[in-house]
Amino acid sequence: MEEKLSLYEKIVHIHKVDIFKTLDINELAAIAGISEEIVYPEAKIVFFEGDVSETMYIAVTGQLKVSRNNTELGRFKSGDSFGLSAFLLDDKRLVTCTTLEETRLLVIHKREFEEMLMEYPQISLELARIQAKMLQRLLDRTDSSKDTKGYALADFFNRQSR
Repeated sequence: MEEKLSLYEKIVHIHKVDIFKTLDINELAAIAGISEEIVYPEAKIVFFEGDVSETMYIAVTGQLKVSRNNTELGRFKSGDSFGLSAFLLDDKRLVTCTTLEETRLLVIHKREFEEMLMEYPQISLELARIQAKMLQRLLDRTDSSKDTKGYALADFFNRQSR
């Protein structure tokens, strides 16, 4: 197994995530400092549909399948963040996420994240902007296309268009 990521390496991975791209180095370091690195083996369920959401995730390596009612909806890969909506809304998970290979994730726990936001309120403002943009894209795609399943769900589950 590889060594744990350094704080600098965590910052690099967090900065790649669209929702955190505009944050400054101090804000990125704050997020990196509260993130927990976990390596999941292949075919491990990270969370189930219906679970209470206490964490959000950033995929560092590997790939995960996103499913609902045993139907695959999409996949997450390195650089994707997921779980943010349920995390922020104190809601239950709408999907199940399962690793397709060994997968390294940065895990951010709700309590630590909320405490960090008190010290770095600019992060809250940026998250609100990102969520508003995602909602706008979702609505635009729903209005302009009959086949929106893939794109709308990708945005809904915080997988930013590349």
